[in-house]
Amino acid sequence: MGTVLGEARFAVAFTESMKAMARLQWPHAKGKIYVQSQGIATAPNTAFNWDAFLQRADIQQSTDNLHVFLLICGLRQVKDPLYLVDAFAEWHQEEPSVYMVIVGPEQTEKFVSEFLKAALNPVSHRPLPIARAPRLPLPHRRLKTDTRSHTFQSRPRLRPAAAFQSRVCVCFSATRSGTLVDPVFTREVKAKVKRATGVRLIPEMPQDDLHAVVKKCFALVNSSVSEGMSAAILEAMDLEVPVLARNIPGNAAVVTHEVTGLLFSDPQEFVQLAKRLISDPALQKELVANGRRYVRMYHSWQAERDTYQHLVRTLEGSPED
Repeated sequence: MGTVLGEARFAVAFTESMKAMARLQWPHAKGKIYVQSQGIATAPNTAFNWDAFLQRADIQQSTDNLHVFLLICGLRQVKDPLYLVDAFAEWHQEEPSVYMVIVGPEQTEKFVSEFLKAALNPVSHRPLPIARAPRLPLPHRRLKTDTRSHTFQSRPRLRPAAAFQSRVCVCFSATRSGTLVDPVFTREVKAKVKRATGVRLIPEMPQDDLHAVVKKCFALVNSSVSEGMSAAILEAMDLEVPVLARNIPGNAAVVTHEVTGLLFSDPQEFVQLAKRLISDPALQKELVANGRRYVRMYHSWQAERDTYQHLVRTLEGSPED
């Protein structure tokens, strides 16, 4: 990572704390690190069929009193998709109207092969393979790869890629993402979910359909071991859906407990908070209003676009090495 950062002209951190961590680890790069929070834009598919989705998920419960808790994550250990499964299954036995639906891709060997081929070819004009469609209407391509300790992303290229060799804009996520492919863990997740009552596993879906599912669910759940800045959490806030997130630094940076969402420290506390949310409509309303206000104030996609366009235009105007 130090080598990449040394070649980069700019580096972007989501938060001031990430910037401080990066400056501490790579002091030689402190002058090139900028802070820009992740921008959020949502566009639910207005024609999405919720009833068909529930049927696909084998949920027969009447929608009148149904409470779907949605977990969006890849089947990777850092996302810890099994963290809440046992506690939720036990709760479902007591209250059949609650379901947890896990939506997310399993990153295959083919995905990684295509990803690395594109990532390592500096003059490639082919889009980089991504697990989900880009969230923002920006003129950029995203490159994600893992180092031993950090995730980085390449950002906009408004001119041919060959003109920007060694002109990289690095984006710090500051999260240990683990391996891209873990077929053993993927099989473990599928097997356990299949045995768990009240828990469903759904493959990835188009971005606008996923936003429609978020909009229709009762609450968005995040159970990750580590996060840089969860777009799913911010998208749920933008879509006016309550958030229950595991109390880790990355989540606590965007979720203020009992203000913009609810933070839990273990599966039992999650169930307690979920029950409280169901029984307290006033709390639901308050969290939704505060969350939407927070996203609009601090996670504007226009501001993110303007920052990256400014950096790229700076690169375009700088002399060749």
